[in-house]
Amino acid sequence: MGMVYSVLFAGLLGLACARPLGAAVGAHTTPNIPVLTITTMGLLAALAFTPRPLPVTAVLAALTVLGVALAAVDTALHRLPDALVLPAWPLTAATLALTGDRASLTRALAASAVCLTAYAAVHLAAPAALGFGDVKLAALLALPLGRLSWTTVATATVCTIAIGALWALAAARAGRTHLPYGPSMLLGAHLAVLLA
Repeated sequence: MGMVYSVLFAGLLGLACARPLGAAVGAHTTPNIPVLTITTMGLLAALAFTPRPLPVTAVLAALTVLGVALAAVDTALHRLPDALVLPAWPLTAATLALTGDRASLTRALAASAVCLTAYAAVHLAAPAALGFGDVKLAALLALPLGRLSWTTVATATVCTIAIGALWALAAARAGRTHLPYGPSMLLGAHLAVLLA
């Protein structure tokens, strides 16, 4: 029964987020509210099957909602707005600190630093392949992933690369050559959380 309530809550949260989510996306591109709402509800419902401590659940739910907005903007404009990404990092870190688990928080911060460094190195080596917005997004996503485990961080990385490669292959067949990487990162992180 608790699982049913969790799924229902996820659906209600998705509906509640529809208007602000549309506004966030609408500031950068034309939002498709029904698609954003259904996508958000589905992703939140999937999270309901992986119960976590309340602060961690709150972070995952918030980043799921934010992630839908970021994926929509990045797909349309090939950019991840600082106004959406940068404030989320300190808020995420502060919320994760509420668990009182110092070791897990340290691991989360370390994972964020490692991913920031790794993605920054790729960006410097091939800026056309990986934008600086992706670097900042990696540091953000690594916080909850690292809070769960290093294995989850590694799983997210593998999932991201696999999703990005499959999307690039499909796009190449359709004649598209330049794709945003943010949606692959966001979906890869979500899958890693579900597998953790």
